[in-house]
Amino acid sequence: MRRTRHWVYIILLMLPYNIIAGVLKGKVTDEKGTTLPYATVFVESTTIGVTANGNGDFELVLVPGLYKVVCQYIGYKQSSFNLSLTGNETIEHVFVLKGQSLEMKEVVVHANSEDPAYAIIRHVIAKRKFHLGQVRSFQTSIYLKGVVRTRKMPEKLMGQKVRDDETIVDSAGKGVLYLTEEYADYYASGKSEKTVIHSVHESGNNNGLGFSKFPPVITFYDNNVNLFGEEQGGRGFISPVSDNAMLYYKYKLLGQFREQGNTIYKIRVTQKRAYEPCFNGTIYIVDEDWAIHSLNMTLAKKSGMDIFDTMRVDQLFLPLQKDNWVIKSQLQYFTVNLLGIDGTGSFVTVYNKQKVNEPIPDSTFAGKVTSAYDKSANKKDTGYWKDARPIPLEEDEKRDFIVKDSVYKKLNDPDRLDSMRRKRNKLKPLGLLTEGYSFSSKKNKNIYKTNSLLIGLGGDNVVNYNIVEGFNIAPKIHWQHFIDTGKYLVGDAAVRYGFSNRHINSVARLYYLTRDRAFRNRAWLFGAEGGKVCLSIQSGEPGIAFF
Repeated sequence: MRRTRHWVYIILLMLPYNIIAGVLKGKVTDEKGTTLPYATVFVESTTIGVTANGNGDFELVLVPGLYKVVCQYIGYKQSSFNLSLTGNETIEHVFVLKGQSLEMKEVVVHANSEDPAYAIIRHVIAKRKFHLGQVRSFQTSIYLKGVVRTRKMPEKLMGQKVRDDETIVDSAGKGVLYLTEEYADYYASGKSEKTVIHSVHESGNNNGLGFSKFPPVITFYDNNVNLFGEEQGGRGFISPVSDNAMLYYKYKLLGQFREQGNTIYKIRVTQKRAYEPCFNGTIYIVDEDWAIHSLNMTLAKKSGMDIFDTMRVDQLFLPLQKDNWVIKSQLQYFTVNLLGIDGTGSFVTVYNKQKVNEPIPDSTFAGKVTSAYDKSANKKDTGYWKDARPIPLEEDEKRDFIVKDSVYKKLNDPDRLDSMRRKRNKLKPLGLLTEGYSFSSKKNKNIYKTNSLLIGLGGDNVVNYNIVEGFNIAPKIHWQHFIDTGKYLVGDAAVRYGFSNRHINSVARLYYLTRDRAFRNRAWLFGAEGGKVCLSIQSGEPGIAFF
């Protein structure tokens, strides 16, 4: 039987363009039929699996074979399903999860005795550094789906219209504001890390790059938990298993249960004092391993939150090997109410093909690049995404992709762009006074701009006045020539003449500019410039500024 399976896998590898795979799809509910959003569905004894969407729908693609598929949701008992796939068939199955029945060991509690949860948490704290240090290198594939929705949205904000054809909301102000999905490989070794984004789909923007760095894997083994990554700064929040956690938290053992041969403790965590940077929620601990099995932690205003009203973090870990539990899924969910906009957001990440402490080629971390995109990352078609995504889209997400991608295509139609270009090229007297004049050739191959005549921002005008030069004229022109995607030849020239001092100054420069597609606002340029400028001694600013 094993030999037969090996030959099947070899044949499958030889047919990369005609892969035989079946699909297990269905829904996850509780016993009352209520859907369980973001439940995890995986193959037993592996970390291969998917996450259900917000409606509890899931799809798991597997090559032919026999599998035991497990469904897991925090607070519920695991459910399994024996699956047999022979070809490209689709099998439907509904996982109905029962609430996790908890057992309580008989414990003698005295008047001044502490809850048994404290002893368990002390074990976890004692082993915190071990869990932090046991992963010397880590590799995984990551799928991210990020969506921001509005539950209430005004027609106008500070007098400006905030709803338009590209903002897909209903009459009550409900709808999707932002939607993106990405697929990447992540590598980490010591302090080095790199993310390679293979595909990205940003709703309404075919050139969108999504996130060059995914939401971080939040580790509660750190004393200080930073939800947004070290680069974003911030004070972070105290972990419920940090070295000094006992000073900030109260714990209560809710019970225990058996799962896959392990005893799991369910512990309620609450902060002792309001407005300290602490979490509230439930944490599940694996007996003897003293590792985090899963958790559901929430931050609110009483936790010292600033912008967000609430922030929830759900995590699920699976055993990769003895005493080594790896992240399988992570959900960050937030609510915010700001300037009349009541919104929610969720960032769901699914991890597959995890490898711990296996060799990573040194070339992976060559140079200082920490994130990179495949050249065709944002050029994948709908067929690719249908097969690749491990979380089915919800109905409003499907509609958002269809509508916004169609609007983007229409707005970027060559005929429409050319007609808009000709319209913008028309000389407008008021625009000449306040903004200057801009002219674009066909397909924006060449763009020319001048400064404003009299009342431009920052005093960047053709006609100016100061006590040294008196009235002066300072016309400027900017030229940009498109070479290829992200590559330009740019020229600037300026002349300045003061009527009082009768001095004329001129300066010009020419340079080559290339923008890095993998990093926003990152570019390189080189060129030459020369000429003569006048400076303000008081401010040190040049009298002639480039565009």
